[in-house]
Amino acid sequence: MSQPKSFYKDANITPQAIFGLLVLLMGGVSIYLTDHYYSNLFPMTLEGGALCDINTFWNCDHTANSPISNVFGVPISLFGLLFSCFLFLGFFIPKPEIEATNHILLRYNLVGCIILFFYSVIALGGICPGCMAYYILSALSAWMFFKNSNIKRVDGKVLGGYIIAGLCVSGLAMAHLEHKKANNNKLASALIPQFDKLADIGDPMPKSAYYYIKATENFSDAPIRITKFSDYECPGCRLMAKALEKVAKRFEGSINIQYVFFPLDMNCNSTMKGPLHQNACKASYLASCVGEKFPVVTDTFFDNQELINNIWLDNMAARYGAVDCMNGEDAKNKVLEHIEVGKKFEISGTPTLIINGKKITRMLPADQLYVLLEHLKNKK
Repeated sequence: MSQPKSFYKDANITPQAIFGLLVLLMGGVSIYLTDHYYSNLFPMTLEGGALCDINTFWNCDHTANSPISNVFGVPISLFGLLFSCFLFLGFFIPKPEIEATNHILLRYNLVGCIILFFYSVIALGGICPGCMAYYILSALSAWMFFKNSNIKRVDGKVLGGYIIAGLCVSGLAMAHLEHKKANNNKLASALIPQFDKLADIGDPMPKSAYYYIKATENFSDAPIRITKFSDYECPGCRLMAKALEKVAKRFEGSINIQYVFFPLDMNCNSTMKGPLHQNACKASYLASCVGEKFPVVTDTFFDNQELINNIWLDNMAARYGAVDCMNGEDAKNKVLEHIEVGKKFEISGTPTLIINGKKITRMLPADQLYVLLEHLKNKK
């Protein structure tokens, strides 16, 4: 019978140091992802975006805005941070029961990471780079631990303590979320001074022929004017579309929302230096061909974003009788005209909004937009 092999007591200093670094990095990534989760729900600035929003596949918003991002409002990344603390606990209290429990939890954590990875790729059509970093760090930590420890029987008291700690942290997180919600108007109001200080660059010209909603025939006559520079493969653009749908209903009769094609696709956009959204140009060509059905087709694109590919677009074009138009020069020229407008306004990413002549470069949820647009309506 082999002797118990303890990682925390018997392993050499090198594997312990490497393991400690990996766990620290797991905790750091978890803190970043937790902050991203809350800043996505309650943004406090009108500019910028997440560092991990790289492209349509590698994008933090895939998970931050999905059903798996939280458990009853508690971000799952917070459990990752708590788990890192449990792993560090063994260094300070190197008891066999703690090591054994951590050994088993590392196994379950690794299985959970694998499940979340495949769920993200298959169900969400992309993956969060921060999450991927956590998965890799978890795998390396587990390998390092398993290699140096054979103590792996769960201790009921330690596990019970971990569960109590998890419940306490969850309770605090839920209370924090409710506090954020209760103060959402105050948070949103903080955006108004920022907005008023933004440079007035004017409404994009020439005006777009593609509208979500139209209160006045002349775009500039509405109290609230929103131009959305957008890409059909952009996850943030999908979220912004949902927010604008709610905004359009609330401010109907006072708001004009126009769409400007700005596909982040080097097939038609010369500002792109490499492949990113490789079907975005073609999707824009098709949308430019459907006339009054533009809002419906746009919603269809965003509702089925993970399905967009060359064959799917061909089938959509056939459904709307727009195959020849989509492949024709007129559609391409319309999209190129929109891209030129984007260049004049120094659009570098999507979604970007021009609201009453002022540029906003980050995704805002509907609640934030309500407060800002109410301010503009009353100001008008």
